[in-house]
Amino acid sequence: RVRLPELRRGEMVARDVVAVAHSPSAAHAASIPDDAVGILGRVLFESLLLTLDYPGRRLALREGRLEPGPAVASFDFVRDVMQLNVELGGRSVAVLLDSGHRGTVTLPLSWADRLPLAGPLVDAGRTATVNVTYARRAAPRAGAVVVAGKRVESPTLYFADEHTPKLMGGGLLREFTVTIDQRSRLVRFEREGAETRADAGSF
Repeated sequence: RVRLPELRRGEMVARDVVAVAHSPSAAHAASIPDDAVGILGRVLFESLLLTLDYPGRRLALREGRLEPGPAVASFDFVRDVMQLNVELGGRSVAVLLDSGHRGTVTLPLSWADRLPLAGPLVDAGRTATVNVTYARRAAPRAGAVVVAGKRVESPTLYFADEHTPKLMGGGLLREFTVTIDQRSRLVRFEREGAETRADAGSF
């Protein structure tokens, strides 16, 4: 571990930050842009609203709270990762939200027989999380994935071995502006761009 005296983004300042230094797997390191020097964890934003505006490629931090309502879903933390329910094939499925994962929805391979697919499974290469590398197969879904009442029609689904957690990644999130309230454990999905402030940054 290392200690950072200060971490600043616009008007937002975090001081005396404890960071973890580690060596990622080769596959995971290859997926990280050359100009990125680290990963910001959720604890930095736990008292703020974090907005990831994927269409506008903007990140914003602000004070406030979300309220239950349309396009808002509740979530829990499972092993310190956000987990929420999406609708797949008429059933509610708990998935981990991984904003750094480039796939849409990744499921265990056995789920390929449970869902209507619009084509055969094809090899989709290998991908990696921070500490796991795995092979994937992919096929387009014959139908929608529903997230907080919002439909994403016929996305490509990914399938991996049975030990791979169910994930929803940036490939699906890129259709939305996503606002996360960790204190209320609520997340909002909007298809319009979010208003940003001076403490916003691009990604």
